Amino acid sequence: MKITPVYPFLLLFFYLFSLLAFYFSFKALHEKISRFTNTYLIVNFLKLVIFSMIIVAYAYLNREDAAPFVISFFIYYLLFTTYEVIALYKANTVEKP
Repeated sequence: MKITPVYPFLLLFFYLFSLLAFYFSFKALHEKISRFTNTYLIVNFLKLVIFSMIIVAYAYLNREDAAPFVISFFIYYLLFTTYEVIALYKANTVEKP
């Protein structure tokens, strides 16, 4: 199987995007639970829209690299989403001062 040549950029993209999403979610977590729920859902909706646009644009512009790109993107998405959920769960279980 061929590996997409942009995977290092994907890794950096997901790291920065997850850091930003985690910041907003973590900030809302320590306020009201309803605010956290709304923030988390909005952030994830925006992530899905932006990610979908990136996948479609890249696949359209680079048809020969579309399949490896989409597979790499999906794998990174699953890994970073899992990490984000686990980190938010641990942040929620820590006692608040």
